[in-house]
Amino acid sequence: MFVRTHSGSLDDMPDGMRQLMGPLTVDDIVRQAIKWCWITAPGEVAQLEYVEQEIRRLTERALSDFGENGEGFQMGEPPAFDE
Repeated sequence: MFVRTHSGSLDDMPDGMRQLMGPLTVDDIVRQAIKWCWITAPGEVAQLEYVEQEIRRLTERALSDFGENGEGFQMGEPPAFDE
């Protein structure tokens, strides 16, 4: 995983790393997380609603932790995304 240790822009990221950690890789990782949540859910609750609730809980916690620890990652200014 690429961890930026300087305050440069995302444009400074090596092209190989950008390709490795691009949107398709992130999509695959998210889908794997959903699959593993389903596989590891207790048999009596392995339902779509349970998996959706658990994935949302984990995602919210991870985003909250990332926001709180942002300075520790030396992320600099967040990139601007077109909406």
